[in-house]
Amino acid sequence: MTRILAISLRYPPYVEGGYELLTRDAVEGLRGRGHTVAVLCGAGRKLVAEPDVFATLAPAIDGDESLFDQDRRAGALERLRAHFFRPANYGATKRAIAAFKPDVVIYFNLGMASLAPVVASRRMGVPCIGYHCDRWAGNLWLQQMEGDRDKRGRRFILGLLWGGVREWANLSPGLCASEWLRGELLRSGVHADGIGVLPTGLSPEMETFATAALKIPARQAGQKLRVIATSMLWHGKGQHILVQAFARAVAEGLDAELHLAGSDHKGGAYQEQLKALAAEARIEEKVHFLGMLCPTELSHELSASHIFVLPSLWGEPFGLSTIEAMAHGLCCVVSDSGASPELLAGAGVVVETGNVEELAASLLRLGGDEEGRLRMGRQARKRALGHFGREPFLQGLEAACEALITEAKA
Repeated sequence: MTRILAISLRYPPYVEGGYELLTRDAVEGLRGRGHTVAVLCGAGRKLVAEPDVFATLAPAIDGDESLFDQDRRAGALERLRAHFFRPANYGATKRAIAAFKPDVVIYFNLGMASLAPVVASRRMGVPCIGYHCDRWAGNLWLQQMEGDRDKRGRRFILGLLWGGVREWANLSPGLCASEWLRGELLRSGVHADGIGVLPTGLSPEMETFATAALKIPARQAGQKLRVIATSMLWHGKGQHILVQAFARAVAEGLDAELHLAGSDHKGGAYQEQLKALAAEARIEEKVHFLGMLCPTELSHELSASHIFVLPSLWGEPFGLSTIEAMAHGLCCVVSDSGASPELLAGAGVVVETGNVEELAASLLRLGGDEEGRLRMGRQARKRALGHFGREPFLQGLEAACEALITEAKA
């Protein structure tokens, strides 16, 4: 079978979001289909002894501080290395390829690892393909400068440089998790040729749990409506919008409780902000913080809930938490930011991004429409298990790799 080298800066147990879990699930899924897969990732002490893992990329992934925070504090030279080309990662990739001898390379997330691994793979004559789950290929540093009038000149110059480096590296072929993300990459200058769409699949654990959960979560007579959000606690995910909307809905008579799952990677400051909002609205006894949940715990919480909300403010490139909730039969309410509406495809409710009043009204309406809520939950479950299943995702990756190898041999 095929020898595959998977590249991602962070890799479990180093988890900052869904990207790392996606990479692990893809690696294990491809191994389960008979392929030999090794991983090249950031230097982390917990990965040194792992078999088939080359933990040699920079920056190192040990430490409590977010890599995003480290990057924002870094000087211009370090940011050029991180977002454009890091010579150390060029060498690390060449060494991993020489040792493992892969037939093909799949890179998942090179944000802050630079384009060096792609260049090294091509220079070593190994066909490679990218699986994109966020806009890092549009250069995260340049994106941070968007709208900053004082940095327009710098952004223009760096944009020209980035275009040249990206052209040199050649990110085609590639696969995007959503049509929305593909559009974003094309708008950033990535060539359309060879950039397709392959929706991310459910994790094996969540697909198993969701398939076993035969009943759509029904609301018993007199039972409080249970609203849940299951994303990392971060301003961009919009949980503060949800708390405010929930407070308004409760004030207007909604008998409900709100459960927020996920950890705060900023040291707890955002969670404290959410608690302060709940206290100000005098609903603190109705808002519960669940922390980071393992798959078993997450499935249990979803199965016990009635409505899922993802009120993201940023452009959500995909939304693993959304398809997990859909697969469990929850009626889902999402903002119109990013790919979230694309995931629902009508099997749920879409509200304007950041609109507290509209979100509150949706919660009130769904709280009083049990039949409609259950109907949308059934539609969401059918779509999630059919469109975002595990096998189609793995088959798509496998087919892409086989096509690259065949083309390279031609």
